[in-house]
Amino acid sequence: RDRGINNPTAALLKAVLIVAATRLPNTAPASAVLDSHQGFGRVDLARVVKPPAGTKLWLSQSSSVSTGQSRRRTITVKTGGAPLRIALAYADHPGATLVNNLNLVVTAPDSTRRVGNQAEGAPLVFDTANNVEVVQVARAAAGAWTVEIVGSNVPQGPQRYALAALGKFA
Repeated sequence: RDRGINNPTAALLKAVLIVAATRLPNTAPASAVLDSHQGFGRVDLARVVKPPAGTKLWLSQSSSVSTGQSRRRTITVKTGGAPLRIALAYADHPGATLVNNLNLVVTAPDSTRRVGNQAEGAPLVFDTANNVEVVQVARAAAGAWTVEIVGSNVPQGPQRYALAALGKFA
């Protein structure tokens, strides 16, 4: 389906593949978002083309941030208790390590905050090494979720980014 995105960026394509990836069992703790055995999981194109019943794919690629800036989007989860997975991806400036650092912060309707690449319930520690960050919630509450992208350190900016989410949205 057309989602109003005629020219998806490489970052958006990466975010879509990661948000729809399926975690492989018995390779890492069940709560792990990523690990050295499988990364973010096995690519599952069927979940992109035809998401499971009642599940929708939400996409955004039109924003950028500089150091100290943030951008917020709200997504509404319609049915509570279902999984929610949100991915941030961006094409970093060339360098030996991460040059521009963006952080993904997701706030639940009850104000619980989660940050990218941290297991549920883990301490809030920002990922400073990756240009992809994922927040996954095993049983998302119904209501408005705030998705915030923070320009933590963007010396070569502004930095464009893309977001993809898979869940039971209104």
